[in-house]
Amino acid sequence: MVEKNDFGVIIDRIIAGSPAKEAGLLAGDIIAKANNEELKDMNLTNAVSKIRGAANTIVTLEILRPGEKEIITKIVTRKKIDIPSTDGKIIEGTNIGYIALSIFGEKTADDFDKVLTDLENKKITGLIIDLRDNGGGYLETAVSILSNFIEKDRVLVTTKEKNPFLNKSYFSYGNTRKPLPIIVLINENSASASEITAGALKDYNLAILVGQKSYGKGSVQQPFNLSDGSEIKITVAKWYTPKDYGIDKVGIKPDIEVKFEKEDYENKYDRQLEEAKKVLSDFIKL
Repeated sequence: MVEKNDFGVIIDRIIAGSPAKEAGLLAGDIIAKANNEELKDMNLTNAVSKIRGAANTIVTLEILRPGEKEIITKIVTRKKIDIPSTDGKIIEGTNIGYIALSIFGEKTADDFDKVLTDLENKKITGLIIDLRDNGGGYLETAVSILSNFIEKDRVLVTTKEKNPFLNKSYFSYGNTRKPLPIIVLINENSASASEITAGALKDYNLAILVGQKSYGKGSVQQPFNLSDGSEIKITVAKWYTPKDYGIDKVGIKPDIEVKFEKEDYENKYDRQLEEAKKVLSDFIKL
C-alpha cells in the first residue's frame, strides 16, 4: 500500500509474501524512481503504473530510506499475488505453531479457527501470532479471534463516544480450547484490529508481545457517502483495551523490544521471529 509525497511514492504498508517484502522494501521507504523514471511529479495513479507491471517482469526502484544517506537500489521481480489473510504452519524443528494475519477481513476469523484447530491437532505446545504489518480491519473479526483464547463474557474492547450512553463493550463468547503459551509479534505497522487483539491478550496476561511499538490507531471511523460519489470517514469513537488503556496516537509497547539491524535486511534474517521462538521455547521448558 502506497501514498504520494513530494519525493515520490511512500510505502505505507508491506504485505507479507509480496514481491516488495521479498525484495527487502520497508514501510516508510520512498520510491523516487522506477526504471530510472522520476515519480515525484507524477500523480499517484501514474506513479503506481510505473511500479506495477506484468508478472515475471522486473522493475528497478531507487529508494530513499529514513536514516540512510545513500540512495538504495532494489530490483523487484513482479508477480501475481493472492495472499490469504491467514497463514499457519509448525515452525521447523519445534512444536511451536505459527499463524500470520495480514488483515482482519470478513473470512479471517473462520480461517484462523481452521488453522488453529489444525495446529492443535498436531499437538503444538506454544503459539506465535504474527500481526506485523497488519493494518487492521473489522473490529468484530478481532473479537472472534480473541474469543479463542479469552474466557466467556470477559471484556475484549470498549468503544467510547462523546455521549457516554453510546459507549459499547464487546465480550468474549468463549471456547473450549486448551490454553497455550502465546507470543504476539507487533511492529510500527500493526494497527487498529491488530492492536485490539494484542492489547487484550496483553491485558489478560495471555501473551508476551515481541517486536516494536504498534502504530496507535485507536479511533473508530464511520464512512459517509457524498452526493458526488466520494466518501468521507468521520471519527465517531475511540476504543480502549480491557484495562481501559487508550492507544490512539500512542501505540502499544512490546514486552520485549526487538529492532531489526541493517544486516538483517541484507541477510533476510527475521530477528523478531527468532527472538519470539527463543522466548517461547524457554517458557515451554519451564
